[in-house]
Amino acid sequence: MNAYYSLTNAQSSSSKSGFSTVNPLRFHPHQPNLVAAGFSTTLSIIDISSYKNDSNSSLSSSTKTLTTNRDISSIDWSGDGLYLVAASEDTICVWETSHWKMITQHNTQNKLTSCVFLSSATAPSGSSDKSMRIAFGEYEAISVWQFLGGNPTRVSAPMGTVTALACGTRSDGSGKLFLASTSSSKDNNLKIWHVV
Repeated sequence: MNAYYSLTNAQSSSSKSGFSTVNPLRFHPHQPNLVAAGFSTTLSIIDISSYKNDSNSSLSSSTKTLTTNRDISSIDWSGDGLYLVAASEDTICVWETSHWKMITQHNTQNKLTSCVFLSSATAPSGSSDKSMRIAFGEYEAISVWQFLGGNPTRVSAPMGTVTALACGTRSDGSGKLFLASTSSSKDNNLKIWHVV
């Protein structure tokens, strides 16, 4: 079920998605009215600006739907919002967001669990060129993929399944990135990596 709640007056609106659970969910980094949500094999891009503050409104008329072959486990926007990546069980797909065209995909034999753009949330527009990279997690592996022309490279082998990835920018003004990862390992299951 898709739902919209107004926290100031406790009203809500919802639309039926046909799936019992919502997996990943991410707001656009520069357009706060756009949210990407994964429902099983469907990636929905929802424009909440069309929502009207009454109980008869529906979000379904403002939804773009992109379909994958397997259940979506993770999604992320590039820092400039020009690309969206989704990881399903065995495939990573990247969409160019101005026309919602899938521009590339990578298949793997391992179960993918997470993906994240290695870019700053304040990345300038136009920085999405051949240097744009995605990190993705699998069982005992983190790989980095320069998706506009490169092949993934395994850069780490943490214990257990990589359960989540997040990219951040150092606060010292250097603009350097770091990657946080969690895994299903009992020990050392949170790690911080410097991105070079």
